[in-house]
Amino acid sequence: MLTSLKLWWHVRKLDSSNRAKYARAVNALAKLHDPRAVPAVLPGLEDPNATIREAAALVLGELADTRSLKPLLKTLTDENTEVREAAAKSLGKLGDKSAIPPLIKAVGDAEPDIRVAAAKALAKLGETKWQEWVRGTDGDFAQLAGSGERRALDALIPAMKNVKWHVRSAALEGIGRLGDKDAVTHLFPLINDDDQRVRTSSIAWILKFGDRRGIDPLIQALRHRDPDTRIAAAKALGDWGERRAITELRKHLEDEDDKVCQAVVDALTRLGEGGPAPAPPPTRSTSSVKLPARAGSTPLPAATQTQAPPAPAKPVTSPVKAPPRQQSGPSLPAQQQSDTTMPAPARPSGVTRIPPKEGTQQKKPT
Repeated sequence: MLTSLKLWWHVRKLDSSNRAKYARAVNALAKLHDPRAVPAVLPGLEDPNATIREAAALVLGELADTRSLKPLLKTLTDENTEVREAAAKSLGKLGDKSAIPPLIKAVGDAEPDIRVAAAKALAKLGETKWQEWVRGTDGDFAQLAGSGERRALDALIPAMKNVKWHVRSAALEGIGRLGDKDAVTHLFPLINDDDQRVRTSSIAWILKFGDRRGIDPLIQALRHRDPDTRIAAAKALGDWGERRAITELRKHLEDEDDKVCQAVVDALTRLGEGGPAPAPPPTRSTSSVKLPARAGSTPLPAATQTQAPPAPAKPVTSPVKAPPRQQSGPSLPAQQQSDTTMPAPARPSGVTRIPPKEGTQQKKPT
């Protein structure tokens, strides 16, 4: 009877217009541990005042009634940090394991206090390992990334929206290590991340997943304003071996950045489109085909009647002088030497021999 009177008295004082009075009333109700107070406290979770929402969330944890489970789960996503933290603490006290998935998601919250509160709540529900990975520092995400716990995806996906680039990078790496293809679509927005390191890392992990849904985002990345991002996208498309990217790659052969051009050429080469151009068919020579001359036309010079390329010029070498020829007898006069070099023509038949001039000696026959 006394408890009922106290309950009635404190419920009457739950005046949300006065925060101090409301706080005293809910604290008194919490000490009673009477579940009959739950319906009176639940409206406080919807109050415009964040202090009242926080107080109501804490009291519902003390009352430990399952009727407050769904309202507290909704409050776990409240815009106010203190309200979310209070909801996480109370969910652990309810002892209902259906709160485990939402609490795992809260482990990826941007606020360290909420991550710690969620990990402690999970420990109360039998999930003690989360406290080993979550300590309320930026290293929490690296620990979750290397945990090997597939359910950590629910914590890492929200972390990719964190304001700190290294937190987004750690969450990205964790998703990549866990290798869940269902999560690859969450990597696509990071191609346009504000930080270049996050962009290139997301491209590398999309390539590693090998999910064809990643081809179009990589093609779009070729148009990014950052040259390093365009280079990473071109390399990834070349390694992917997807010929659907050839058309877009060719558009960037004249990119304003030389390194991007080289990356595009390499990618097209790997796709079988970057080799040397095929040689033109041999031209048929017209020198072997004689065409009838047309009346009134002037024949072309021989050099213009053939399509064959000119023969290469022979190298010019200095003439080598032969050594003088040794004579077996006495040297002859120059005129006689010249006469001996050229044989005399044979005398034609029927020509009278001219006798030698006077004064010349004729050799007597022996």
